[in-house]
Amino acid sequence: MPHHQGPRKPVSANRILTNSRISTLLTCPYRHYLRYELGFRPDTDALALRFGTAWHKAMEYLAAGVDAGTAYDMAVSGKTDFEEIDLAKLTGMIGGYAACYPQSLAVRHNETPFSFAVSHGRGAMWVMGVIDGITENPCWVVEKKTTASDISEQSDYWTRLRGDRQVQIYVMGARSIGFDPESVIYDVARKPAIRQKQTETVDEYADRLLADTRERPDFYFSRREIPIIESDINRVYAELEQTASDISHRRKCGIWQRNVTERTCPGCEFSGPCLSGVKIDPASPPAGFTVGSIFPELEAAGIVVQNGVNDAD
Repeated sequence: MPHHQGPRKPVSANRILTNSRISTLLTCPYRHYLRYELGFRPDTDALALRFGTAWHKAMEYLAAGVDAGTAYDMAVSGKTDFEEIDLAKLTGMIGGYAACYPQSLAVRHNETPFSFAVSHGRGAMWVMGVIDGITENPCWVVEKKTTASDISEQSDYWTRLRGDRQVQIYVMGARSIGFDPESVIYDVARKPAIRQKQTETVDEYADRLLADTRERPDFYFSRREIPIIESDINRVYAELEQTASDISHRRKCGIWQRNVTERTCPGCEFSGPCLSGVKIDPASPPAGFTVGSIFPELEAAGIVVQNGVNDAD
């Protein structure tokens, strides 16, 4: 089980495991190599990431007691990389969420970082992340999500959560910093599928979306309590150890194979240069890419990460 003492000094990026890193490795080892070993990233973050970041900020402001309009303004303040239509979606969803849940979850600890060690034979890696929120009395881990999936009561979205690695990592993470959560609360918002009509202005579309989220809150919003099952925690911890060992082995062998399928390639930021056979030079990123922070989400939470230090073993 997790070693509960976090690192006392800046951590090499090569020693860090996050849920996103693991998911990328399992999806395509070569994508993982480009993103997490070399540090390549697109010059501009994907819309889904920007949208999710703004949503999380708005949720923090709502929990702090501000109204929906102010929460929206504060969440997108200074942002210049959103299309008007996406801002309309945000304002409609935030207003609908505030109407659906006039009483916010009593989160006492927002954006809380954690770390715990897992061994892999000759060395160790640090599992790190940032928990969206933690409540007290009762103690819950709160995870806020946006999704395009069906979140109705009969949807398999909820069935899959027992096998969701992130749920178990966040429970272990909360324990590693001194909390004893009773369960995990998933607070999920479904992204709107209704489109702007040709005759509508952006403001009219935002108003129509707001009305729809208020009329059909069960379609757009859901909160579920996910129980903590120790056998699931133990299974995921063993998988973390195996993943750390796998990364160490791949580094030694230099093998990061591509997983080229119709499911993995369309959503990959590197599909252009990868499928075109562009030679990847770490000293000269392909057009549209840069070498940047490998874990910006950790650095935003105050964790000091050293890129390019190959000392994981």
